[in-house]
Amino acid sequence: ESLTIFYSNVPGFNGWYLADYSPASNQVVYPEQGLMVRTKTAKTFSLFANGVRRTKASVAPVFAGFNLVGNLTSSQPRKLSDLNLYTGNAATGLSAGSNPDAADALILLNPDTTTSTYFYSNYPGFEGWFDTSFRPAGNISIAPGMAFFIQRKQPRGLFYWTMP
Repeated sequence: ESLTIFYSNVPGFNGWYLADYSPASNQVVYPEQGLMVRTKTAKTFSLFANGVRRTKASVAPVFAGFNLVGNLTSSQPRKLSDLNLYTGNAATGLSAGSNPDAADALILLNPDTTTSTYFYSNYPGFEGWFDTSFRPAGNISIAPGMAFFIQRKQPRGLFYWTMP
């Protein structure tokens, strides 16, 4: 499920609002939730997380379909191979496959508005993270605070991702 929030600068209605125009200034974004910021201007801006730094692992539910998550609990880049998304058990992590159509996928939203898709291969002799052109991708880094999608293919059920 997604939630759209926008900032209004209409006189008398300055502030954050939900898509149905109800106030959203007290809306909380939890560490395990993904956050996507879209701007219609070419301005550069910074987004800051606020609150007490977590000392325990964060856990995010991953449902069938598209899940917006991110590398929010880290202060350093993480390699795909270090994200704990592939556990070897489809009940506790991403499901592997011999190609991107069979496996669950991780989809990065690149700054240039393109996307990059990665999957975990279990094909004998080619185990590990790969992109859709079958190039090894285990060393691809996810920057701190970077959001990405996990595409959990049907009929695979829910698993809980323990973020590193």
